[in-house]
Amino acid sequence: MNDRRIAARLALALALLLPVAAGLFKVWVHHDAVQLGYRLSEREEQRKLLRNQAQQLEIELAAEQTPARLNQLAHELSMTPPALGRVSGAGRPVAQTNKADKTSKLAPAPAPRASAPPAAASQGGAYGRP
Repeated sequence: MNDRRIAARLALALALLLPVAAGLFKVWVHHDAVQLGYRLSEREEQRKLLRNQAQQLEIELAAEQTPARLNQLAHELSMTPPALGRVSGAGRPVAQTNKADKTSKLAPAPAPRASAPPAAASQGGAYGRP
């Protein structure tokens, strides 16, 4: 009989504790979901602020890169334009301004360097035909 009473009490304890444990688990999961929601909202606000800040910085950068601003900064740093013929481009003429008559002249492009013919050309063309 004693074994029956122990088994009955154990069954009663399990019958009471199991729903309580399940309820506590549900509350814990719900609490974590709410906390994640708050963190997600905070991150979303932070993302919006950073996006606005990035847009503002892009606007400031564009304003700093205008020719007028670059000329102003060059003047503040006592920078002067290079002498005529001192500037050359990469295979294209470069416009240069003569201070005396305020005209623009194109400097001749540098001559291309001689190089060995491509391997495909020496072997009959790009498609290997003779």
